[in-house]
Amino acid sequence: MGEYECIDCNAVFHLEEPPFDGSSLCDDCRTVIKFPSLSDLDRQFEELERQSELIREQAKQIRKIRSRPLTHPESH
Repeated sequence: MGEYECIDCNAVFHLEEPPFDGSSLCDDCRTVIKFPSLSDLDRQFEELERQSELIREQAKQIRKIRSRPLTHPESH
């Protein structure tokens, strides 16, 4: 498609079509960037789901406590 200038090292390189991710990076600079692996992302999503479940459980306990009738100690 044309020549692009790497946004990292300013090298000029040729691509047949626009960059797949919109970033004009040459092959050398693109290999330096480490994207998280799927297993890392899976672990992060699992942790978020676990935290969401804990929050739901805490909210349920708070609703349970709030729905209890108030008990006042009798004054003598």
